[in-house]
Amino acid sequence: RLFTMFGEEGREKLICFDAKTGREIWKIDSDADFAEGRSFGPRSTPCVDGNHVYAMGASGKLHCLESATGKPVWSFNIYDKFEMRRFFDEEGVSCSPLIDGKKLIMLAGIHIFAFDKTNGKVIWKVLEEKMRHSTPAFATFGGHRQLVALTGSNLVGLDPESGRELWRHPQGGACVAPVVGLGNQIYAAASYGAGGQLVKIADDTATQVYKTNKLSTHHATAMLYNGHLYGFHDRPGIFKCLEFATGEEKWVSRSPGKGKLIIADGQMIIITEYGELVLAKPSPNGYSETAKARVVKGTCYTAPTLANGKLYIAATRKWCVLR
Repeated sequence: RLFTMFGEEGREKLICFDAKTGREIWKIDSDADFAEGRSFGPRSTPCVDGNHVYAMGASGKLHCLESATGKPVWSFNIYDKFEMRRFFDEEGVSCSPLIDGKKLIMLAGIHIFAFDKTNGKVIWKVLEEKMRHSTPAFATFGGHRQLVALTGSNLVGLDPESGRELWRHPQGGACVAPVVGLGNQIYAAASYGAGGQLVKIADDTATQVYKTNKLSTHHATAMLYNGHLYGFHDRPGIFKCLEFATGEEKWVSRSPGKGKLIIADGQMIIITEYGELVLAKPSPNGYSETAKARVVKGTCYTAPTLANGKLYIAATRKWCVLR
């Protein structure tokens, strides 16, 4: 099964396909399209956990559905339920649902939430500061597992069980997720002048290792591979490689153009915003393409999904499946 969200005739839709054939299995109406600001919803990626799929609409509608049938289990609008002002100037809710045991983690409005994934009831709700579009990550520092989240103005570490704040460090946030690396270190970045930095966590204290304006990721989270970061810098999307530990810039390339990437089987798999699929070797010695082809017509803002030897690529008005 393949699950995704899209817009159709002014409505957000959550849809399930047969991953082998592309046959539509079920489709539900999620909510009205988020149409404020510069562009339309949806923003986030559905999350599958066992027999259920979880999805967040750009206007704040959170769903839990049976993955086999699309039958609703529970749902609510997160803005309405918690009486939060709708930050439509920030172009809607973009955080993707994150499952942690029995908990469903979400950033929205001014809070970070942990819901009971079976019924949607609140387990904990913390912070009171503006959130942006980043999806949090999990990390283990000093033997202690933590939830690492990038809010609108801070990088924070939370106890996943209680939501208790363990540490925080100033960092402007926007779209991308924190990148957790070796040595109890995190790379966090944003464009719009925020820049990036490496932060080291020790004894629930965050200390800056370095700050840099050389890799201010915009829409696509940088990938960490063999001690190096690969990512698209700022809004123009110049492709760069930085050494994770030092921030030293290894190379800069205007090719392949702004896009999204994953790394698998020792190669970077990149889909540009204009639908060109590029394969390249992740190496600090320089940018080297091994193959490329225009695979879809339309704009691509979603990272490619790799599963069972097939690559799934989403573009405006079209899906493409490649072997």
